[in-house]
This record gives sequence, structure tokens and C-alpha cells, in this order.
Amino acid sequence: MLRLLVLLLLTVRFLLHQRRSDGGDGDGTSDGDGTRDQHHGSIDAGAGVSSAQDTTMDLAQRGRRTETGHQPTSPGQDETGTQWDNTEEGTSPPRPEDLSLSDERRNHIMDGHGEDDGGGHFPGTGKPDKTEFPERWAPEDENRPGDLITQQILDIARNPDEPPFLQDNGNWNVQGTRDGVTVEIIVDSDGNIVTAFPEAGGHGVFKNDENGDPGVYTEDGTLIQPDENGRWFGEDERGDPIEYDEHGNPID
Repeated sequence: MLRLLVLLLLTVRFLLHQRRSDGGDGDGTSDGDGTRDQHHGSIDAGAGVSSAQDTTMDLAQRGRRTETGHQPTSPGQDETGTQWDNTEEGTSPPRPEDLSLSDERRNHIMDGHGEDDGGGHFPGTGKPDKTEFPERWAPEDENRPGDLITQQILDIARNPDEPPFLQDNGNWNVQGTRDGVTVEIIVDSDGNIVTAFPEAGGHGVFKNDENGDPGVYTEDGTLIQPDENGRWFGEDERGDPIEYDEHGNPID
């Protein structure tokens, strides 16, 4: 009799334990097959590592939805748009990555073409009525003069500060400011840089007079130029000479 009671108790405990193992009264939820639900959002971890990785990759490609709409989730994704994307509707601008500067046009920008009125903007060139790039843009390496100027021109051409506009002659006018110097660049319809020059008034930009003598503009717009002794002079509103120091400040 005692042996039967013990056997009966063991049977009841086994049945109760089996019921809990089926998940019906456990702490988690059940899929009906005795396993806990392993879905996390849209990722089914219970389907294996491969399935979870595939779903994660799909989410990354589709992006995540936020209050402002669909946003990419790729870390460190760069914005590739430039002001070339904002040119006047109906025009067909060249692609920024296709812009180039040939050796011939580079030489034109730096040295000019003999008696030709164009070009000649390398520091110290001394062409009449021309602006010259600042001397700090001309590295001391005599074997590669103008490399920094070329880099600045290409950078502005490919990533201008404002939308380029199409001129009547079919060329594009591109502008931008780097290191306190505003540069105007002309690009043809095929993406070739035709010419480039610094605008007067930029930091360290010289503006030559009709004789080719260099001058710079002060912050108030006064043109000052050196005399034969290296002293800098400008004129006041009445045309009287005013001497300036090398920093463009009037000397009392």
C-alpha cells in the first residue's frame, strides 16, 4: 500500500513538471512548441545566426524610419551633393568629378600668354591691371610652383560656395572663397577649366596698376602701392598721399 502511494505521488509531480516545461504557465511567451519566443523586433534569433545577420543587413540597406522620414543607417555616410546640383533648371552642367585643369590652361592662369591680356596671376608676375594670388599660396619648392594655387582652384571648381551660373558664351562661372581669397573660375561645357583669378580685396591678393606695379586693398577699400623705396602709399578722399605700414595700417 505504501509503495502504491509513493508511486502515485511521483506520477503527479512528473505531470506537473511537464506542464511547466511546455511553457503555458512560464514567465515567457510560447510559440506552441515548448520554446521561448526569440523574435526581437523583425529579427528572428531563433532561426539561427545566418537569418539574424541577413535581416540586420536588410534593415541597414532599407534605412530606418524616423519622425523626419526615411533616413540611411550606414555609419559615416557622406553627403556628396555640391552647389552644382543647384544650377538653374534646364541647364546641363558638367559633373564636378569630371572637371579638369590642363597644363596649357594652368600656364595661362599663372604666367599669361606673352602679349595676350589674359592670365598672369602668379605672385610677382606684374601684368598690368591683373590681380595676383597671395604669396603664401606659392610654395618655396621651385620645382613645383603653383601647386597649391592649382589645388585651391580645383577644390573651388568642384565644390563652389554658390551655384555656378551659365554665361552667354556657354561657359560656366564658378566662385568660392578659400583662406580669405575669393576665386572666380571659368569652366567650359565639357568641364575644362579655362581660366581662374583671385578677386581684388582678398587676404594677400595684389592688384597691379596700369604699369604692372603691385598694390593691395586695405579693409576700407583703399588701394596702396609701394614706391621705389619700398614704402607703401595710398590716397585719401582728396587725393593726398597717405603712408601705410606693411600690414595696411595708416602711419600717423
